[in-house]
Amino acid sequence: MKRMNKLMSMVVVAAAAVASPAQAVETIFITGSSGIFGNDAVTCSAGATTCAFTNTFNFLTPTGFNLANATISTPQSTTNPTSNVDFTSVLLNGMAFTLTAGGTGPQFGSLSNVMLTPGVNNQIVVNGTNSGDGTFSGTLNFATVSAVPEAGTWAMMLIGFGAVGFSMRRRKHTGMRLMQVA
Repeated sequence: MKRMNKLMSMVVVAAAAVASPAQAVETIFITGSSGIFGNDAVTCSAGATTCAFTNTFNFLTPTGFNLANATISTPQSTTNPTSNVDFTSVLLNGMAFTLTAGGTGPQFGSLSNVMLTPGVNNQIVVNGTNSGDGTFSGTLNFATVSAVPEAGTWAMMLIGFGAVGFSMRRRKHTGMRLMQVA
């Protein structure tokens, strides 16, 4: 049994040693109402001309906040195109960022007004390609928005007000008839 545990430990260590750094999972640390994330070393393995990468970033929605806005960008170089990163998708809890084409300028992405639950784990997944050693960075900003009642809630409230008004009017008329009889 000890041999099996030792063998399993060696396999886990070996797998971690060969794992691609492009598959990193990191935690975003939030300070107050904002946080930053990124990768300053998106690299391809030796001899590769282009490689795909996925970076995953986890974070907890700060207490007291329920709305997030996020941006991500990467510089594009005409003098050293191997350092360029091209985003194929950027997702916050499965919601896609709006991405702009890179070309010769920086590639940019943003996502606005995403409702989150305070204290709950969230995830940003960045997918892209790279030809060498590129970088990207992003920001998260949190805000608080009060809940807006749904249409069904408004309808029930209006029906309730109507019922109260109807019953008050009916009581008023019934009371007058009793006085007239007396």
